[in-house]
Amino acid sequence: MNAKSIIAMNFLECVRNRQLSIDSACAQTGLLEKLDTEGTRVVSQLLQNQAIQILFESQLNNSIYRRSDIIEDQQVKWGGIALPLVRRVYSESFAKEIVSTQPTLSPVSFIHYFDSDSILKQEYVTCKKRSVDSISELFQGYLNHHSLNRFPEIDTDIFGLLSAVISGVIDNEILQILVREARYSLNLSAKVSNILYSIQNISNQIKAKIIFEANFLVVSPNVHTFLFKKIPNWKPGSDNNLKLANGIRRDGIINGKFDVYVAPIMENTILLGYRGNNCWRTGAVFAPNVTLIRANQKFMTSYDFKVVRPEFYGKIVLQDLNTQTLL
Repeated sequence: MNAKSIIAMNFLECVRNRQLSIDSACAQTGLLEKLDTEGTRVVSQLLQNQAIQILFESQLNNSIYRRSDIIEDQQVKWGGIALPLVRRVYSESFAKEIVSTQPTLSPVSFIHYFDSDSILKQEYVTCKKRSVDSISELFQGYLNHHSLNRFPEIDTDIFGLLSAVISGVIDNEILQILVREARYSLNLSAKVSNILYSIQNISNQIKAKIIFEANFLVVSPNVHTFLFKKIPNWKPGSDNNLKLANGIRRDGIINGKFDVYVAPIMENTILLGYRGNNCWRTGAVFAPNVTLIRANQKFMTSYDFKVVRPEFYGKIVLQDLNTQTLL
């Protein structure tokens, strides 16, 4: 039994028998190390949710195997994969960079945010299961290659792929929704001489409604190149860099106030938004419930995402952006 399986066995035992407080049990896993206060809050709840899901799946398997030794062995092995995966998915997720992350206690729960009068509001969310079929294919290929049954010990490369697949499902949907629901929009020719003026224009519209200016941009690699050409004295590649899953990265800061994120799934659109300094000062909420669910050899992730204040976001659509424009 490897170290991850031992951690899983001990944590599952704590959750099952409530031997320790959840915070203490989570801390003992080592999966909260180097997280800030918000990260600790989020990952602790998601670890608890994942553990409860693993125990629930074990009860279902009891009717299949009818042998406690097999069930416990598979439970621990699966826990050794799923629990560390919770931490890795969170750490590599783009969602935490641009919106509030509020893990839910159950599939139907509440999220919270400040309205325009700084009054704390709450709304229902319903966490739906999203299929991650590529994980099923990934696992099956791995099992076939190694002539294994059920769940083996997972090597580092496969573990990284699992995290990237889950993060990709989440991040893609979040970006699509934010672009679609952004309150302010501007269509602009790629031949514009002063793109920074247009970015500031959208930021000013956001500030007029929420008091705060936009503090991040999300762009495609092509638009990133376009901005580099058009904005004087801006050089990507500063100390503000950060690499996330699926090729998404933070690459510098414009004008001392706009963090620039590059996301391959973006098209010729610049998404602007404001990310507050606490989980309630936000325009949108990512509400994860369970990071990875197994059901009949299928894999799913469960979450909801809701834009609660679209005035936090704006977009600039660049028209006629092509290879010639980037030269």
